Amino acid sequence: MKKNLLVLATLLFTLTLWANTELRVKSSIKDATVYLTGAKLTSVATVNLASGNTEVIFDNLPVGINPSSMQIRFKNGVNVNLLSAKFRTRYIETASTDNRVLRNMMDSIVGFNDRFTSLNNEREILRGEENLIAQSQSRIGTGKDNSLTVNDLKELSTYYRTRLTEIKKRLQELQIEERKLREPFDELQKRYTDLAQKRGKTSGEIVLAVNSTAAQSLEIACVYIVNNARWTPQYDLRSEGTDKPLKLVYKAAITQNCGLDWADIKLQVSTANPNISNDRPVLNPQYIDYQVYKQYANAQYQKNRERTEEKDMSRSNTYNLAQAPAVAGGMPSTDADGISDVVSTASGDEAMEVAAVFDVALSQTIPSDNEEHIVRVQESDMKAVYEYHAVPKLEQAAFLLAKVTDYGQYHLLPGKASIFYQDTYVGQSMIDPRTVGDTLLLSLGRDEAITIKRTKPVDVKSEKKIIGDTKKEVIEYEITIKNNKRAPITIEILDQVPISRQKDITVEIDEKRLSGAEYNATYGKLLWKVSIEGNSNKKLHFGYTLKYPKNQNIGVAYQ
Repeated sequence: MKKNLLVLATLLFTLTLWANTELRVKSSIKDATVYLTGAKLTSVATVNLASGNTEVIFDNLPVGINPSSMQIRFKNGVNVNLLSAKFRTRYIETASTDNRVLRNMMDSIVGFNDRFTSLNNEREILRGEENLIAQSQSRIGTGKDNSLTVNDLKELSTYYRTRLTEIKKRLQELQIEERKLREPFDELQKRYTDLAQKRGKTSGEIVLAVNSTAAQSLEIACVYIVNNARWTPQYDLRSEGTDKPLKLVYKAAITQNCGLDWADIKLQVSTANPNISNDRPVLNPQYIDYQVYKQYANAQYQKNRERTEEKDMSRSNTYNLAQAPAVAGGMPSTDADGISDVVSTASGDEAMEVAAVFDVALSQTIPSDNEEHIVRVQESDMKAVYEYHAVPKLEQAAFLLAKVTDYGQYHLLPGKASIFYQDTYVGQSMIDPRTVGDTLLLSLGRDEAITIKRTKPVDVKSEKKIIGDTKKEVIEYEITIKNNKRAPITIEILDQVPISRQKDITVEIDEKRLSGAEYNATYGKLLWKVSIEGNSNKKLHFGYTLKYPKNQNIGVAYQ
């Protein structure tokens, strides 16, 4: 009977051990999806489960895991259940070998410091003696008992000179010795600091309680999100000529500092942002009342926006949000009903309707060094309509524009683009798809084969006449465009005439003097679309007449 009880107790003890088995496994990161902020990582490990309950610990994971984002997946498992999953941090102490090395390095650092102290003490003594000699020299022959002979003075002078020379020489030797010691000392301190930081570190762990009805080998994948990773878009725009499509090379500059290197992993980049709020919007009551003006930091925002609209007559549908002044709570605006409101300044990244995920074709290695690592995401041929554009008043050069419609299919984000024309690097531009237009304008840089000049004609002089109380001034300009290419071109020329804001200042426009330009009276915009044959030139003229009180001076204002 006692023997049977002993066997039963042994069996129960063994079962208890099986029921509380702890299995610590080292996982490897197999794939990563990098978001605009954060990254989703998948750590995989193969474990040998015993029958019953097992505590599986995935160790050496990033510390910055978002616990609520964890997902656990079993592969090739039969009758396996996940009882619980939790994330925790663990402090890891390195081997005692590192401790011995640190002690030896600290002994060397102490020795260096002792030597520096000795050098400094000797330096202070020498400088004190130097000051004492200088003070003694100033007192020679000034006392009551001035019995020094000429020979005495010579001997003293020789002594002072000899001793001061020795002091200066020794001070220089001390300086050289300290300089020689500093370099190995600084290197030793740096190595000590690096090793001390690695001596003990905090690591993340995912602890799984798993129940299996039978012993089996099982692959477990832990999926989680870390915050200290991100990517930003970069582009290459390549054009082989205006008769060929525009090639877009979409690149991602990936940065991660989660504490683990991503070695030879399958990589994706996503335009989504998992950190934005997913709460549904709630519409609150809107009350109408007398408007109380607050002291905004950008009190001139509305005027600046109107001024920008007036100046931006090039029909470019790109607006740089980074240039808009920042305001707590948003920017004042007016809706269609004329009611002042506060509009959100959410970035275009968060406002994207559909997030895109790009698969990177080749396996990638991204070190945890907080440095940018450029990865090619995709290449696309963009259907583009090419057009030359010039604003001679601001810059006497022709710019090649590519107009791209249906650009939403490329899932572009705001970013810098390096421009190459016929395999020649021509500079950088910005791609900003946060527009309301249906056409994206991409500037491909200047074309040096097209020359433009804007001058006042020599044979037409601006004249001023006074008629009664009114002064009349006639102004003329001439724009010359020369196409040095063999092929014909079509170019868009933009210029302007001033707009009067005073009743007694008038600007008279004679359409016959505009060389066929389209004239927009609201903004004073002049727009020509002209075709020029190869190796030919064309001249455009425009002019206007100003009338204003003779006793007043006028000038150009931009607001």
